[in-house]
Amino acid sequence: MTAPLFYRLAEFQARVLGEPLTDPLLDPADADALNPL
Repeated sequence: MTAPLFYRLAEFQARVLGEPLTDPLLDPADADALNPL
């Protein structure tokens, strides 16, 4: 439950900041899965 919530928060933060999801804690594969565009 913690991981999905963390990913949602990271994606939300990225959208608010208007920046790509580039969190060093996130795995590149997971980041690509969240941001297919």
